[in-house]
Amino acid sequence: MSRRPRDFKERVEPREKAEAERRRTLERFREHQAAVDRERHIREAALTAKRNRFSALNIGEALAAARRLTFVDLEAEGAREAVAVEPAISRHA
Repeated sequence: MSRRPRDFKERVEPREKAEAERRRTLERFREHQAAVDRERHIREAALTAKRNRFSALNIGEALAAARRLTFVDLEAEGAREAVAVEPAISRHA
């Protein structure tokens, strides 16, 4: 009879240790999976931003802004005059 409590303890302790290890393993897996999911969402957001970066671009406005650009000849002697990039294009066209 003195052997019975010890037998029970010898059987229960390994089971409890194994169960605790399974719980720790599961928790590590969940943490790892959460990190993988966060990284995937960040990567997807970056790709979406990259794809959509020109979606709001208005070609007409961009061309009008390019026409308004002026450049200064930095190597010119004396007063520096601003020169339109394309002087043949009228602003009212």
